[in-house]
Amino acid sequence: MASTSHEGAKRVKKRKYSTSRCRPSCSAERICAASTPTARFAWEEYPEIDPWEPIWLPDFTRRHGLLLDTMDYKPLDYFNLFFPEAVSQLISDETNRYAEQFFESRDALAPRSRFSKWKPTTKDEMKGFVALQIEMGLDWRYNFREHWSTHTLSPGGFGQVMPHDRYVLLQSFIHFCDNKKQIPRGEPGYNPMYKVQPLLDIVEPTYKQFYQPGRDLSVDESMIKYKGRLFFRQYMPDKPTKYGIKDFVLAEANTGFCLKVITYTGKHSFQRENCPLTKLFMELQSRGIGACGTVRVNRRHMPLQLKPDRLKMKRGDNPVFMRADNLVALAWHDVKRVTCLTTVHTNNLCEKTICSKGNPEGRKLDKPVALEEYNCKMAGVDRLDQMLGSYAYGHKSTKWYHTVYHRMREIALTNGYIFFKQANSDSTMTAADFLKKVVDSLLAEYVGVPLAKRGRPAQTAVPDRLTERHFPATYEDKKYKPDCVLCSNRQLKKRHQCNTYCKQCNVAMHAIGCFERYHTLQDFAL
Repeated sequence: MASTSHEGAKRVKKRKYSTSRCRPSCSAERICAASTPTARFAWEEYPEIDPWEPIWLPDFTRRHGLLLDTMDYKPLDYFNLFFPEAVSQLISDETNRYAEQFFESRDALAPRSRFSKWKPTTKDEMKGFVALQIEMGLDWRYNFREHWSTHTLSPGGFGQVMPHDRYVLLQSFIHFCDNKKQIPRGEPGYNPMYKVQPLLDIVEPTYKQFYQPGRDLSVDESMIKYKGRLFFRQYMPDKPTKYGIKDFVLAEANTGFCLKVITYTGKHSFQRENCPLTKLFMELQSRGIGACGTVRVNRRHMPLQLKPDRLKMKRGDNPVFMRADNLVALAWHDVKRVTCLTTVHTNNLCEKTICSKGNPEGRKLDKPVALEEYNCKMAGVDRLDQMLGSYAYGHKSTKWYHTVYHRMREIALTNGYIFFKQANSDSTMTAADFLKKVVDSLLAEYVGVPLAKRGRPAQTAVPDRLTERHFPATYEDKKYKPDCVLCSNRQLKKRHQCNTYCKQCNVAMHAIGCFERYHTLQDFAL
């Protein structure tokens, strides 16, 4: 993880020592002296007292904050900045295209196949589909089918928005690209992310289009949970999410606002040069960007004097600093050993009080300012991950590109909420309330497939024989015995005659059995 200071650096408190050793303070002299690779990484022990400051770093003068007027914006408008209407149109077009390709590739469907009920979707229906998935993050259930269940203490209204079978069909066919344009793996131009690349091309440029981040940025890895078969799936045992798709994320340190996402699909994921980390820091310096981050001490061009086999350290020892021009490397041991590289800090220390068991006053120690600022500003991506996971879509996806789509939607919601808080600093609206208002607005625009009527089918008018009072009687002519309306059927050669009938209905029937059945059942035939 690395924390970068974008075009500026915070002036830190100096050590409480007097200056006894002088170094040239002109940054031009330092860069000229380090023009050769040998001189650039000629590490020397950092003196205990040094007045040097990173004066080469220009002050941060850019305007921080929103780049457009949001006077009349509603929560949905903030979401649409990072998940625009073009996304709904893309999903509806490609979903319909994929459904057509699916049916063309099959001669016939299996009996009672749910695919036989497919009807083309629309942009507005996809808004309702997205709204339901956002709501699933707010109202978590162990299975997505439970959102349509009425056997719960708090049954949801999912069935009033979209039938369960329709949602399952959309979930089966949802797509983001034309499969016929796919370049086979191994051929020139193959893109491992082709399944979601059209979606990424729409949403990623919006991250930097409407917002100017502050001075301090952080770069770190972020994992999208996925345990299916995928050739670029990663295993990172130190992460809370150990299996999944790894992203490199650039985020604002203070707010967690996402600025850039690069998915790692192998060593050819993005253009890079095989250069040491120290040269990377020098390249950032040449562009007016300072950097600070932890580093493995065995990386190329790092000072050999800081390796554990040469420098033994334990808790309480003073930190050791090494310097090569504007690069400062340090090793410090508290709970465990840590090595740091920076171009924006010196060998300054700050006094910290650490909570300690059995010591109510805490434990005091001298901590390098570089590590203190790094710990404060490195957490931009962690803060973003925390917000993404608070109300994330929690159901498993068998297709890897579905998980990427969910992540892009959740980033849009998170960026939209951060944007909303920047524009309405006095608002007390929580992230959950923001998501609920987005859902309500999406459903207000949703015009989908007509909902099937719930409950029992409507019945015809109830006949009088089931509602009025009826009494049996006997015909006056004892020889008159017509067929019973219930149990007699001459077509089936069943002849059952009787001398009793219903006075009110004037229909012949047996007084025992048939009379009761005729006046209590809608379908009385035997």
